[in-house]
Amino acid sequence: MRFTEAKSASRVLPKRLPALDGLRGLLALSVAYSHSFGHILGWQDSYSPIKNGAYAVDVFFILSGIVLYHAYKHRFDESERPIKNFVLVRFFRLWPTHIVTLVLVFVAFLLTQGILLPGWVKVHNSVKGVALDSALLSSLGLFGNYGSVNQPSWSISVEMWAGSLVMLAFFRSWIFAVPLVVLGASVLIQPDISVKDGGGGQYLAFSSGVWRCVFGMSLGVLVYKFFERMKVRLNVPVLNVLSAAVFVIIAAFVIGYSPTKWQYIVATILVAVGVMCLPFSQGWTFQLLENSAIRRLGELSFSVYLLHTPVIYFLLPFKGYGEFANVLLAHLAIAISLGLSVYLNKHVEKKFAYKW
Repeated sequence: MRFTEAKSASRVLPKRLPALDGLRGLLALSVAYSHSFGHILGWQDSYSPIKNGAYAVDVFFILSGIVLYHAYKHRFDESERPIKNFVLVRFFRLWPTHIVTLVLVFVAFLLTQGILLPGWVKVHNSVKGVALDSALLSSLGLFGNYGSVNQPSWSISVEMWAGSLVMLAFFRSWIFAVPLVVLGASVLIQPDISVKDGGGGQYLAFSSGVWRCVFGMSLGVLVYKFFERMKVRLNVPVLNVLSAAVFVIIAAFVIGYSPTKWQYIVATILVAVGVMCLPFSQGWTFQLLENSAIRRLGELSFSVYLLHTPVIYFLLPFKGYGEFANVLLAHLAIAISLGLSVYLNKHVEKKFAYKW
C-alpha cells in the first residue's frame, strides 16, 4: 500500500482538524515579519511588531506532531512498506521547496552583490557546508554546526530527520512520546542550550533545534491521544476559553515576551493543550482562524516560511533611505513573498508533495 500526501481521516477524530491551518499561516507570517524588519531596520529596532519569532517555530513543531499523527498513523499501520513510504512522503513534502529557496538565496546575492554568500550569513561558505545544508543535515548537530543558507530552513532540517524518526517511533506506539517529552524538557533547561536558536548548544551530539523539535512533536502526539480518547466528553465553553487563552499566550511570546527556561517549558505544554482545543472550539479564536483568507494563508504557510528570506535579500540594496521608507520596504518584502508563494506552492510544493 502506498502513502499519499493528501489528508486522510483518523479512526476517531474528523478528517480535517479545523483552525490549525489558519494558526500555521499566522505563525509563518509572524516569522516573515520578524526577519523582514530585522534585516531591513535592524534587529533591535522599535518598529518591528515581532520580537520573538523563534517561538512560532516551537508551535510549528507541536502542530507537526498533531497533524502527522492524525494523517498518517492508520496508513502506517496498513502499509506494506511503512517506513520507506513515510520517509519518502516527508522528503518530497519538504526537500523540493527547501532546495528551490536555497538556490534563490544564492541568486539574490549573486545579482545584488556579485557574490554567492556574504560573510554575515550563518553558514560555512564551503562545499561541505552547502552540501550538508542541501541535504537538510546541517542543523542536526551530528556533523557540526554549519548553519543554513536560507535562515528558516534549520527547522525543516530537524523536522525532516529528527522529526521523522520520532514520528516513526510514535506510529509504533504513542507511549514513546512520554519519555521524550520528559527528556526534551530536561535538555532544554540546560544552561548551554538555547530555546531561541536552532544551533544554540548541543546535548548528546544533537543541536538545540533537534531537542526543540523532539519536545514539541512529542507534546503534539500526547495531546492528540488525550483528545482522541476524550472527544465525547469535551465541553465547548471550556474549549473556547482554553483556545482564546492559548492564542493570547502564543501572541505574547511571539510579539516579544522573553520567558525563562522553566516558563518556556510550562507555557509550551499549555500551548500544546490549547492548540488541540482549537479544532473542537466554536469561539472567536476558531472563527478567526477559519476565516477563508487566514485558511488560505495557512495553505501557503510552508512556501511563505521558506521564500521570504530570499525575497528580503533581493531587496536589501534598497534599504537605508530613512526609517519610514525602510518600514515600507519591509512590508513590500512580505507582500512580494505572499504573492510569489502562490506560485511556489502550486508549481513546486504541491507538485512534489502529492507525488507519493
